[in-house]
Amino acid sequence: MEMRNLSKDFEDLLHKEFKVIATIGLAECDHDFQSLKQQLEKIKKPYFEPDERIVFIHAETEYYVYDDRPGLTMINLFNLLTELDIPLCFTLLITNHWQLNSLGIPNIFCSFQKVIVDEPSNDIVDLDLNVDAIAHHMICLNGSSRPHRTALVSVLKAKNLIERNLISYSSV
Repeated sequence: MEMRNLSKDFEDLLHKEFKVIATIGLAECDHDFQSLKQQLEKIKKPYFEPDERIVFIHAETEYYVYDDRPGLTMINLFNLLTELDIPLCFTLLITNHWQLNSLGIPNIFCSFQKVIVDEPSNDIVDLDLNVDAIAHHMICLNGSSRPHRTALVSVLKAKNLIERNLISYSSV
């Protein structure tokens, strides 16, 4: 998989910091972890160089069975890496699932955080927040229709929370 979900600047930064030996989009393997296993078996080595990384991009729906554990995709990925004896320190997980950072997953985020800290963007601008100008309690963006999104919007509707918030959904 090409790094099409990443900005060009971020992709360049990854290649500057690491020798990326593979980039794998988990959304493309989520329905068939056997195909992911085959990809990983092809790139598995008896040892990795210190700067080598297998990059996993995880920006798709995740199903959390428990609040204090990784979701099913991550559990399956960790089990597969363990089975193939690929150490987590040679992987790099790029995700929009912020809750993974608080679950104590060992070393998987260390390199990613280093990249962000070592190379701050010049595009970041501090903004003064005017709390009095906030018109809505929340924004709930639902791109494509999925069962968990339908359930969420149904709960919001049942609790009369749609009118005070900005909700995107095809049937709201």
